[in-house]
Amino acid sequence: MLFCLFYNTIPHHRAVLRRAWKALRPGDRLVIMDARLPSGRSAKWLLPFSLWLMKHTMLGNPLIQPWRELAALCDDFQMRKCLFGSYYICRAVKPSTEPAAGAEASHGEAAIDPAYRIAAE
Repeated sequence: MLFCLFYNTIPHHRAVLRRAWKALRPGDRLVIMDARLPSGRSAKWLLPFSLWLMKHTMLGNPLIQPWRELAALCDDFQMRKCLFGSYYICRAVKPSTEPAAGAEASHGEAAIDPAYRIAAE
């Protein structure tokens, strides 16, 4: 599954990411490529221009950091910054083993009907 240059414009991006992850089969990949605020030494010079450019060319939120949420979903995660850190590409592979049924019970979610839990998100 690929999100290319629109992830930071999605209104409920965390819910979309969770649904996309659930839709993947084990071994499938989820890739997000989008703009980000630059960091590091170049940020001092590029940050004002980047904010101006993002404000005038996109409606999205450049402060969204989906790589943190995606990295939390699996162990097989990679991220690469491009163009002086103003773009990123992150990739996660869904593990081939799903959590055991007892894992949900340890978090106190087993008593909640799964249909309700999805609707509540």
